[in-house]
Amino acid sequence: MAIPLARPAPHSARVLVLADRVPRPGLRLVDHRLLQLLAELSSTDPRPLITLLVADWCATPSADDVVRSFGVEIVSHAPEWGAWFRGHSADLVVIHGSVAARRFLPYLEASFPDTPRVVDSTAIETLGGNAPLAPLEGDGEGRAILGAACRVLDQHLLASADAVWCASDYEVAQVRDLAPSVSTTVLRGYVDPMPSMVPPSLRRDVAMVGSFVEGVCSPDEDAAMFLACDVMPRVRLDANVTMHMIGEDATPTVRAPGSGVRFHAARGNVPAQLNGVRAVIAVRRFGRGASVAPFVAVAAGVPLIAGGLVADALDLPSMLRVDDDADALVEAIGTCIVGGPAWADRADVTAEWARALSRTRYRDALVATLDGLGSAYRGPIPAWSVVPKAIAWEGRTHGRTAPDPEHRVARTVPMLDLALADQVTTGGVPDPE
Repeated sequence: MAIPLARPAPHSARVLVLADRVPRPGLRLVDHRLLQLLAELSSTDPRPLITLLVADWCATPSADDVVRSFGVEIVSHAPEWGAWFRGHSADLVVIHGSVAARRFLPYLEASFPDTPRVVDSTAIETLGGNAPLAPLEGDGEGRAILGAACRVLDQHLLASADAVWCASDYEVAQVRDLAPSVSTTVLRGYVDPMPSMVPPSLRRDVAMVGSFVEGVCSPDEDAAMFLACDVMPRVRLDANVTMHMIGEDATPTVRAPGSGVRFHAARGNVPAQLNGVRAVIAVRRFGRGASVAPFVAVAAGVPLIAGGLVADALDLPSMLRVDDDADALVEAIGTCIVGGPAWADRADVTAEWARALSRTRYRDALVATLDGLGSAYRGPIPAWSVVPKAIAWEGRTHGRTAPDPEHRVARTVPMLDLALADQVTTGGVPDPE
């Protein structure tokens, strides 16, 4: 696989990735997706030059080391941004975050107005009508105005993209509501299943996996407390079962969840921490349904119980889906504890979904997008080292396989919108030099 070249050989292609922050290994789906993308891009042949520009920098040496291990250059300080854009060109821009898009749009318009852009919709914070994750200052009316401005900018970002990567068909539909003409490809991610050392007959208890970095009242904290307070007490009436909460950046409430529930800090190999549980519960009652928990569960070879919001957001098989209410979850957990054919069927369907999340299919979907961009914008390009004969399942391309330049809206964002967006980004939008 190769990146389409905007410059003649022998120069290596340069991929510019714009992100809200340096991704760190852990339990945030947006970080998980970006790390997989960087790893795959860095393994392409010929190998491109990859630069990660970070909108909101914080000191994360361990995360920086992981990203740099892929051969990725990190530019994370605002004073360096202008110099980087003045001194470099780019063959492809990948936008992985709403804050990064607002922060760097002026630079892109000034330096790379015609460079193909791909947006990962999973990192777009207002998709599906959600409020921005960034804190908004002011009264209720002011928050509403700023939230509306963020949604306008995100809609413009999607509509002006040459291609959009989505985590599922469900997310494709959300993108199409905002940008009906944009080319979308389902890029699900991949897992490397690990064999379980504990036979099914010896497994016990259930687990929930979550990231609580968004703090109090976040979707994962709400789900954890819902399971601890409304579901597990009813399960424990019939069986002596413990629910293990495995997470990072836990709030005080999550760290002391109550009787029958134990919190464990996520370690490096989270799937190994699930070795021995009978099922993983993935539930969210509001916000974005896409969660990293199903990927962790299938990597550990553990049957999955997915609430409706999570199942819909990731196109999970209907066999793994339950309603997002206490009665349905109590029944599903009870079935897994008892075992028998129903639990075995859930385990088989989970394993089947895991096999579908192969690295080969992920690569095929990535190739489909890059190949389409190259054909549409760069004319003749070097032959791909991997050319899929047919793009199956996660390689489905919805709409055009090669983006049509005529579909794009004007890329210049009204200054009023940028001024409003400036209020919800830390430090403001620097003027491009």
